[in-house]
Amino acid sequence: MADDGDASHRHVTLPLEAEQRIDVMVAAFVDDVVGLEAHSGGYRRRVEEIDQLAAREIRSTSAMSGRLLERPAAAMGGPGDDDASLTRSLSRLRRGVEALNPGGQDLTHIRTYLDRYEKAKHRIEQTVAALDEDSARLRLDNAAIAQDQKALQTETETLRQYAYFVERLDAALDARIASMTESYPERARTAARDVLYPVRRRREGILTQLAVAVQGRLALDIVASNNRELIRVVHLVTSTTLAALRTALAVAQALEQQQQGRGRLAAAGANLGSLQRAWDDVLGALQEVEARQPDSATKGQNP
Repeated sequence: MADDGDASHRHVTLPLEAEQRIDVMVAAFVDDVVGLEAHSGGYRRRVEEIDQLAAREIRSTSAMSGRLLERPAAAMGGPGDDDASLTRSLSRLRRGVEALNPGGQDLTHIRTYLDRYEKAKHRIEQTVAALDEDSARLRLDNAAIAQDQKALQTETETLRQYAYFVERLDAALDARIASMTESYPERARTAARDVLYPVRRRREGILTQLAVAVQGRLALDIVASNNRELIRVVHLVTSTTLAALRTALAVAQALEQQQQGRGRLAAAGANLGSLQRAWDDVLGALQEVEARQPDSATKGQNP
């Protein structure tokens, strides 16, 4: 659909077969309504039908748009009312990771570090499990988004057909009224007032709702993409954290053995380096996911 300015100048195109089918319906409607006696029951019913065009689709897409306004906080801050779940888990993980960061430890007393490790390990593993649950909720959210996208696509296609119908009806009525103006001026004025103007109002409403539906689909795409990115970086955090925990235990135990054996300073230095690199990877992954969070939330709030 091209946009040349306000709603009344937008042009909708459909597959040729659909356009031909709708053109036949338009011609029949125009012949019928113009041929009826003004103010007769049949005439009034035809006029009333104009205001009901696409009524169900407009209600449906409006409801979907309303749900979209509620979705961003759930998608990006954390699921549903637990919108701080992911943020809390990340904060707990950062505190646990920083407490075990070898850069701030006195590793000349490795047993003290091992004791601190044993105390923190269970809390960190619990936090990692909570982050995995957050990722699972984001996956469920994306599954729901996929369903909404499918439903919105169906409604959008139907709205496009209605938009084409009222566009062609507008043109056909305008031409018929122009041809009647000289010979039947009163009937022409009545048709313009009772039929053409309502068609134009309805056309504007349908095109406006169509634009809302298209924006809604774009918003869902953004939310789903942000969810996928959060899932990716959360997986990066959890996998690197668990790997770092394993590295910390192995290195600390090796250091303890080396300190007891004395005289193996080069090996101890190499182990310390690998321990610090593992912890740096965790902190780097945390920084990435924390950077993604506000960015995702901001995008999700602009459907």
